[in-house]
Amino acid sequence: MAKTKFQLEYLLKPSSKSILWEYISTAAGYGRWLADEVIVDGDSYTFVWGDETKRAKLLVCRPFSHIRFRWDDDKSGKTFFELRMKRNELTNEFVLEISDFAEDGDRQDLVELWNSEVYELKRISGI
Repeated sequence: MAKTKFQLEYLLKPSSKSILWEYISTAAGYGRWLADEVIVDGDSYTFVWGDETKRAKLLVCRPFSHIRFRWDDDKSGKTFFELRMKRNELTNEFVLEISDFAEDGDRQDLVELWNSEVYELKRISGI
């Protein structure tokens, strides 16, 4: 079954773009909200949740803009997940835009997972 792309947006209030970028682009940052632990070896990232591990390849990293990964188990080579930070020029707040892919039956579960993860990001960071 084919996966379709979806995007989510979350309004954040970081004190600086450096703080937000740290959370969405580093192993230490991911280890605080997205996974229990993240191990980096070159452009390979291993995300650990309890007994489960999943590897992803870093595809793009544009500092203070966005970072994109592809899961190693993606056989199509066409899907990815991306975290993009944008500044709302009117309010000076940041928007975290998440792009991901899911099969139709799995989309809602994945949306709820991202909602939960971003809630944790806001909780631990105060943004």
